[in-house]
Amino acid sequence: MIANPLLGPLFAMVLLTFVVWATMGARRTRAVADGSTHLSRFALRGMDGITPEAQQASDHFQNLFEMPVLFYVAVLLALHLGLTGWALPVMAWVFVVFRALHAWVHLGRNEVRFRFYAFVASSVTLLLMWLVIARAVLVG
Repeated sequence: MIANPLLGPLFAMVLLTFVVWATMGARRTRAVADGSTHLSRFALRGMDGITPEAQQASDHFQNLFEMPVLFYVAVLLALHLGLTGWALPVMAWVFVVFRALHAWVHLGRNEVRFRFYAFVASSVTLLLMWLVIARAVLVG
C-alpha cells in the first residue's frame, strides 16, 4: 500500500514521462535506421528534416516538462504541508489520466481538437489543485 495517496499519481506521471521518452527514442532510432533522417538532425533543438513521427514524440516529451512541472511542485508542496483528504489525490489522478490521454492522442493520430480538450481538462484540474493548496495555506 502506498504511504500517501498523492504518491500514486506522482509515480504514474513519472512513468508516463519515461514511456514518452522511450517512444521518442524508438521513433528517432527508427528514423535514422530507415535512412529518412540523418543522426545529425537531432543535434539541435529545431530538428528540421526529421520524420513527423519523431518530431511528434520530441514535441510531446518537451511538453511533459512544461505544465506537468507545476503538477510535481503541487504534489510535493501538498506532501510537505501534510495536506490530507480525498480532493487532492482525486484531482492528481484526474490530471494524470488527462495527461495520459493527451499523450495517447498526440503520439497517435494527433487530432488537435481532442488533444486540446485533454490539455485544457488537465490544465483546469491542475489549477483546481493549486486553488485547494492555496486555500489550505492562506485560510488554514
